[in-house]
Amino acid sequence: MIVKDILYRNEDIDYGLNVIFKLDDNTFLLFDSIGFSFVEKANLLDNKWKHCSYWKNKSQINGIYEDELTAYFVVFSNGDILYIYQSISGDEKIRQEMRFVLPNDSDYNDIISYMNEDWIDVWYSKTGSINRIIFRSGDKTHK
Repeated sequence: MIVKDILYRNEDIDYGLNVIFKLDDNTFLLFDSIGFSFVEKANLLDNKWKHCSYWKNKSQINGIYEDELTAYFVVFSNGDILYIYQSISGDEKIRQEMRFVLPNDSDYNDIISYMNEDWIDVWYSKTGSINRIIFRSGDKTHK
C-alpha cells in the first residue's frame, strides 16, 4: 500500500477524527475514528478535509496497529509513524488527535515500545496479512 496523499478532518465532537489515505491504485484507506476500511470512492469535495502538511513523499504502509480503540499506529516504510491517540478536552469531549512521530523525535522509542506491547492488535502487517481492515464498496466517508 503506497500512500500518495493524506487528508484529515477533526470535527468538534467525541471521536471526530477521520483520515483518508489516498493510495497509488486510486483507492482509499479510511480511518473513521474506530477502525480502518478500504473504499473505492471518497467525497473530498467537502471543505472540512485538510491536506496533511507533513506528507511530502510517497511511502508504503508497513503496518497498522491498535490499542483497544484508544490508540492507533500507522507505520510507514521510511520509519515514520502516524500516531492517533485520545485526549480529553476542557469541555469533557474525548478527542482524537494525530501526529507524526519521526525516528529522530525524543519519544520515538517510547512509541515503538508501546506499539509492540503484547496487548496491541495488528490490523495490517506487510509481512503478514490484512487482518481486520474492512473492504467496502462505494463512498463511506459521510457521517
